Amino acid sequence: MRFLLLFFLVLWTCGGFSQSKTDSLLGLVNRSNEKQKISLYSKLAKEFLAEERYDSAYYFFNKSIRSSDFFGVTLEERENFYYAGKCCFHLKKFKNAEKYYLRYISSGVSDTTEFYIYSLVNLGNIKMTQDKYPLALDYFLKSYELIRKVENRLVESKILGNIGNVYLEALKNYDLALEYYFMSYNVAPFGNDGEKVKLIALVNISLVYSNLDEYDKAIMYLNKALKRNLRLNDLEINAKVHLSLGEIFESQNLRDSATFYFRKAYNDYYNINDKAGLSRSLINLANVYRSVNKTDSAFFYYSYALINAKNQGVDQDILNGLLGISKIYFEKHKLDSAYSYLNQYISFKDSLFSEMERKKISDLEMETRYTEMERENKLLRKDKQITELAEQRHRSDKNFLIAVSLLILLVAVVFYSRNRIKHKSEKRYREQSKKLEELFVILNKTQNAILIMDPEGNFEWMNEEFVKLSGYSFDDYRRRGITNIRKASFNDKIDQIIDECISIKTTVSYTSPHFAKNGRNMWLQTTLTPVLDQKGEIVKLVAVDSDITQLKDAEKEIQEKNVQLEEKNRQLILSEDSMKKQSEQLRKLAAIASKTDNAVSIMDAEGNFVWVNDGFVNLFGYTLEEFIELKKGRNLTDISSNSNIISILKECKEQKKSIIYSSDKISKWGKHLWLQTTLTPVMDDSGQISDLIAIDSDITNIKIAEKEISKINLMLEKTNLELARLSIVASKTDNSVMIMDAHGNFQWANDGFTRMYDYSFEDYTRKFGVNIVNTSSNPNIRQILHSCINNKESFVYSSFSHKKNGDKVWLHTTLSPVIDHNGILSNIVVIESNINNIKEAEEEIRQKNIKLQETNKKLLESQSNLEELNAMKDKFFSIVAHDLRSPISSFLTVSDYLSNPSHNVTREQMIHFAKGLNDSASHLYKLLENLLQWSIFQTGGMIFNPENILLNEVLAQNIDLIKRDAEKKEIDLTFSIEENTKVLADVDMLNTVLRNLINNAIKFTNIGGKIDILVKNNNRYVEVNVIDNGIGISEENLEKLFRIDIRHTTQGTLEEKGTGLGLILCKEFVEKNGGKIKVKSKRGQGTSIIFTLFRPGFKN
Repeated sequence: MRFLLLFFLVLWTCGGFSQSKTDSLLGLVNRSNEKQKISLYSKLAKEFLAEERYDSAYYFFNKSIRSSDFFGVTLEERENFYYAGKCCFHLKKFKNAEKYYLRYISSGVSDTTEFYIYSLVNLGNIKMTQDKYPLALDYFLKSYELIRKVENRLVESKILGNIGNVYLEALKNYDLALEYYFMSYNVAPFGNDGEKVKLIALVNISLVYSNLDEYDKAIMYLNKALKRNLRLNDLEINAKVHLSLGEIFESQNLRDSATFYFRKAYNDYYNINDKAGLSRSLINLANVYRSVNKTDSAFFYYSYALINAKNQGVDQDILNGLLGISKIYFEKHKLDSAYSYLNQYISFKDSLFSEMERKKISDLEMETRYTEMERENKLLRKDKQITELAEQRHRSDKNFLIAVSLLILLVAVVFYSRNRIKHKSEKRYREQSKKLEELFVILNKTQNAILIMDPEGNFEWMNEEFVKLSGYSFDDYRRRGITNIRKASFNDKIDQIIDECISIKTTVSYTSPHFAKNGRNMWLQTTLTPVLDQKGEIVKLVAVDSDITQLKDAEKEIQEKNVQLEEKNRQLILSEDSMKKQSEQLRKLAAIASKTDNAVSIMDAEGNFVWVNDGFVNLFGYTLEEFIELKKGRNLTDISSNSNIISILKECKEQKKSIIYSSDKISKWGKHLWLQTTLTPVMDDSGQISDLIAIDSDITNIKIAEKEISKINLMLEKTNLELARLSIVASKTDNSVMIMDAHGNFQWANDGFTRMYDYSFEDYTRKFGVNIVNTSSNPNIRQILHSCINNKESFVYSSFSHKKNGDKVWLHTTLSPVIDHNGILSNIVVIESNINNIKEAEEEIRQKNIKLQETNKKLLESQSNLEELNAMKDKFFSIVAHDLRSPISSFLTVSDYLSNPSHNVTREQMIHFAKGLNDSASHLYKLLENLLQWSIFQTGGMIFNPENILLNEVLAQNIDLIKRDAEKKEIDLTFSIEENTKVLADVDMLNTVLRNLINNAIKFTNIGGKIDILVKNNNRYVEVNVIDNGIGISEENLEKLFRIDIRHTTQGTLEEKGTGLGLILCKEFVEKNGGKIKVKSKRGQGTSIIFTLFRPGFKN
């Protein structure tokens, strides 16, 4: 009771609920009997459940249920089974949740209650987590059948979504998954809850289409989800949509789009604090960056994801992070770090099985222990009641007979109850035993040897595979006095290993020799895992043994072969007949070459053909005799079409090294073949050439491709045709030649291999592995090797590798199968040639094409702009010429009239004509002045000198110059500007703009009108607004104001004339100074012209 009171006080101080309610409940609990406490526990649990404090809620629901079990469960108390299951479900204690949900639905409640249906749904969800999909589907379908009777569309739509999940994730039935997702979407009601169901359905529909590779539909539904979510703004939905879009674009190699959406998903998951989603987004970002060789960025995201995944226990992302970092280190040739992370990856992956098995054992043990404790507590309570009744009998003599009767009756009840409890406990114990037996069956059927020990390492149980592996049963070990792993293991450091496992409480792995009962010596790899209880204390040790004897034997055999090979090499160097043996080795390899698909020819020292393989016949269609007869000669110089064949043969013989050259031939079937030939000399024991070996590879397709590239770019006329499809079997060739077994494991490599990689064959295989699947960078190497083996055909592919010094080398590789006389694949010959020159040439051509396309695009844009500008200027000059013609025509007319003596011109007429000429000249002057300024500006002749200008002074000076014109028309001209207003501009251009705008305002304002000049300071710029209440501009003419190809000029209120160029100049000058200009006007209401200039220090 003291503990219970303390527990209540702790909850109260943590702010669980109001103090008054806490005091009330505590008082009631302390004053109530056991039966009354049932409802109090239930009320307390519901308070915690309402606050989503599931641990505390579960604690009190469990106490209420345990008390109810003793006194008998009422109808009202049955709901506690559901609530306890709900708490366990949220706490991810799925075993306990399942137990309580099953108790609830089997307690006799109606199957149409919401709690009954919710229990079925959550049981289905629990089975999904246990990968028991048929059972999950049964629960979901049953709940769907019931919810339709209740007519709750929200719950119905969620259940339909769950059914779709089973069909999508587990059963891979995409048609049914789509059907149920669409039903979920259509059934979901209006409102926020229903809207979220619809959004989830849209995301799931897109996942189905993505699995079907119908990416357009998938993207369509994801975009639809984003659009619908604008109102709800559910970040979890946004995160799922963005992540799905990123994965779709990544699968289509649209890496920029993928990166964009993965980043958005990361931000969404960060905002909702979803650590698992963060890990997945980071892993995806790392994969994208690694695919484009941005290894530093990829390494950062892998590392960040790994830290996050470890903190959250996301096993799959831990594996992805470890493997990704390992691959990056491999690519950077930091092999120690690469192997370190790879080993961590393998160890963690292996430990997952051990962890799952350990957890199953621990869960069963905890459940059994709980059942036993529960049974003992019930018996103790009954014994306590008996004791209390006995004491009561001694205290009350008067009621002795009654007490005796009650005691007898109570004893009968107790025995009946104990038998009942015992029956229930035995039944539960049998269920636990059955589960344990099922687990032991699983452990016995696994292919690994499993040994379970106590924390000291003493044997407790071993499975059948362990007995089978060692030959000793548990009793055999006990009879031999070996019942502890410290005595049983032959590892010298077993004590240190076990102490480490116990001290740090984590899985450790080690190897050791073992001697079976039948006398067989073997090697075992052992994974030792501690099993922890709820307090974190070790209760068991589980050892999983794997037989690695074959691996150890293989390592020993490789070491012995290496020693033998080193000895043979030493003997070959010292032996007088080393050259002879080497030549013999070449002849044997030539025998293997007789089965390859490439054409292999052997010639004497002078170049005369003496033998060809079947590949020669298959390639050209001729036997050696037919070919010699066709070419009218036996020598290489007679047969080859290469114009330099004589010098090639001479160079090969003089320098005693391999020569690669190309040529062409016509096959027997009339096919034009392009060949790449490797000519290799073979020396005898005196160091003289005894034979020549020629290996021809068909490079016709490569030649055609090279010709096409040459035609397009005119850059590859002399490209080196070293796209190697060679099957070289001579040990002295410059190309790399390797022989593999029928499974792709390396057996031998020539000296050219060492020259290409700077590794010896032994160092290379020791570092990178013995199988081509592990060493090749080609992503399709598994399929290529599989096709070569199954189809028994040669395959050619490109890939890259790295030399010992880290230099990248591009390779052209030919895999050629070797078939024995029974038609069985015996070996595979690998020929690799360096094609760095071709790759560099291809890249250079690609870059030049890109630059050429960009240049052409710019030229086309410039041409289009120039044509448009020329057209506009032509029209502009036509308009200006028309404007110039009118005043000049007036000059000619008046001057002609005045120059005629017959016209008696009076003084008044003379004054009238002079005034007209002055007006025309003034207008012409303004037109030419504006035209001159505009042309100087357009041709770049105007000096642009921006400086910090005090706008107050410039504006005042211009108003002083113009105010007489305003006074003539009795116009009220005012301006408003803050003190010390500065702008960054060219002062001459600014004066021109102000004069033009103010003159225009005066010109188009009626007598007695008003003009306001308002200057407003903004954060980065100053805004000048010239406002008049004049005649205004029609909407149609507003569009013509700033165009030079359309003439627009209007007479002022006193018939003042304009040039039509003023506003164009203003626009050019304002924009040159980095500002903008716009006009607002309505016919008959006036005009507002606004332009902006940057303040000092704010211009871009």
